[in-house]
Amino acid sequence: MTLLTHLSLSAAGFSGRLPTQLGNLTNLIRLDLNVPIECYNKPHALYSENLRWASNLSKLQSLDLSNCNLSEARDTFRVLAMLPSLSTLRLSGCGLRNIHLPTTVSTSSTFFSTLKQFDLSFNSFKGPLPSFFKNAVSLQHLDLTANYFEGPFPFVLKNTVSLRYLSLRDNNFNGSIPSWLKNMRCLRVLDLGVNEFSYVEGGMWGIMGNSCKFKYLDLSGNSIVQGDLLNPFVNSSVCVAYDLEYLDLGYNKLYGSLPSILGRLENLKHLDLSNNGFQGRIPASVANLSKLKYLNLGVNRLDGLIPDVFREIK
Repeated sequence: MTLLTHLSLSAAGFSGRLPTQLGNLTNLIRLDLNVPIECYNKPHALYSENLRWASNLSKLQSLDLSNCNLSEARDTFRVLAMLPSLSTLRLSGCGLRNIHLPTTVSTSSTFFSTLKQFDLSFNSFKGPLPSFFKNAVSLQHLDLTANYFEGPFPFVLKNTVSLRYLSLRDNNFNGSIPSWLKNMRCLRVLDLGVNEFSYVEGGMWGIMGNSCKFKYLDLSGNSIVQGDLLNPFVNSSVCVAYDLEYLDLGYNKLYGSLPSILGRLENLKHLDLSNNGFQGRIPASVANLSKLKYLNLGVNRLDGLIPDVFREIK
């Protein structure tokens, strides 16, 4: 067993305390102890009061403890920062709070500089995003969904230029969405829904920049008050067409007319502009949106005829 390199007990039905003997598997590269969400609140779900055993796993590259109860394991990040090879860490729904966050990260630790995938969703972190994120320069996937983070858009993420996936959904961030996001040329998925953002610097262009490969953008459920958000969406000198498939701007305070440039988003499958203050006619150029599967323009002040292309949406 000590030669084992990959161990997955995900959804295996085990319960109780995580065995410290796992620390004897010193050749482990991947360890998956993910608990199905439906089992999390059962009396004997997997839990751990400390993670000292994990400090022996120096070869570990991927660790998934999602929905394991780590609420009493205050050494969580201190221990995990000792793993020099760790590149994937999933701690979704682990009952983590601010007391689990490291106040400092050892200068000898490469933990935050080598992480590529980091999932802290569905925990109870509060306040601004911790400063150690500025060291996470290799991050490609960051999920902070459903916490209580607050304050302006986290400037500490400015150096994470390799990000492909970023979700800050369902937090309490506020203020402006910064235009430096356009410098994240690798970004494909951005979910900032259900926060308190009020403005997008540079409009959609301030987010997408020169990234023609953007796939998914969700700004729904904020308080964005803006009349020109969509106007600079597509820069014809850069992209013939964007790859954008999912766009949700619903439940904001957007206003003005829908620009004809929307028709350039020919790959859209999901478009939600509902519960805003858009007015005027639906532009004829939307006839180019032949791949649409979902459309919601409800609760606006639009008028005129409904384009024929929408009749084909099922």
